[in-house]
Amino acid sequence: VQNVDNDDLRSATGMFAQTGIYVMAVINQYSRLNGIIRTGDVILSVNGKDIGCVTELPAEIDVVSLKIFRNQKMEYIKL
Repeated sequence: VQNVDNDDLRSATGMFAQTGIYVMAVINQYSRLNGIIRTGDVILSVNGKDIGCVTELPAEIDVVSLKIFRNQKMEYIKL
């Protein structure tokens, strides 16, 4: 993952704001989020809490809901 903190990455994702976490790759095929989170997604919130940078991402993956930016639109995912 990488912070969405520069104009090039923001432009590449189609986002207007420099916030969230860009998913560069999904590598754990046994992860609970495999198939749900895709390369190129931008994670904007986890369980209703806005995520502005990598350090704000929870260490534990007890995720119930995600707000992501995918294909130039917001999506809400519930697990």
